[in-house]
Amino acid sequence: MVREAVAPFSRLRGEQIRDYLRSMTKLAAFVGRLEGEMSIAAVLAPTSIRAFLRNQPAGVRDEEPYLWRLARAHGTVPMDESVHHQVGRHDLKAPYTTEEIEALLLAAHSQPTELRQLNVLAIVVLGAGAGLVRESSRDVCASDVHRHEDGVFVRARGRCAKVLPAFEAELEELVRRRPKGRLLGTAQSRFITAQAHQWLDDRRGVPRLSVDRLRASYLIDLMRRGHTLVEVMAWSGLKTTDTLWRLASHLPVPSTCPRGHP
Repeated sequence: MVREAVAPFSRLRGEQIRDYLRSMTKLAAFVGRLEGEMSIAAVLAPTSIRAFLRNQPAGVRDEEPYLWRLARAHGTVPMDESVHHQVGRHDLKAPYTTEEIEALLLAAHSQPTELRQLNVLAIVVLGAGAGLVRESSRDVCASDVHRHEDGVFVRARGRCAKVLPAFEAELEELVRRRPKGRLLGTAQSRFITAQAHQWLDDRRGVPRLSVDRLRASYLIDLMRRGHTLVEVMAWSGLKTTDTLWRLASHLPVPSTCPRGHP
């Protein structure tokens, strides 16, 4: 499949063609580890390329230009599309973008040991998926995850936090892989977040891990989904609306009057 993907550049010789072969081989191996579809169209899809680039350690050879040229050659991206993509480092209190959350989840799954995978996954899923960070997340166990008629919830410190639908599958995987003990890990739990910072810091394209941003992302998503103020405060454990007011600037502003008035 790799040679077939590089065929449009077969006119090249020596080190030039090896650059494309090396980049395509690395991308295919990455997609294969994630058990993705192994067709040329799927491997060279923009989502696959961006996921691969986000998970490259700092200081390694830059595969980006070769991969986008291959993608354009096979028509998986338009010839005139702007393909260069960077995940920005925003204000540490601002919510993450969807792409940044995806980068964090991919970085979690790509950790070299199961311990690291599960610890980083727990931080991201509990934080961005249920609004549970710091003390509220430390004692959460698999048995605290349960389902009501309107979705999945997590018991934590006297409340039930609603899990955002986009994180249900990731949380189910976490529960399956860590059925006993704390989801966030049992050894040195106070230092797990600090360790996760170190594990992710050398990942190219992965935003800096911030539990404040994870929780902000959860609150913003609840508000975007149209949940009532009472629901948002009950699920998040907020006692006042101050935090919600501070985050309001990150909500989308309607461009037109809903009733069609000028």
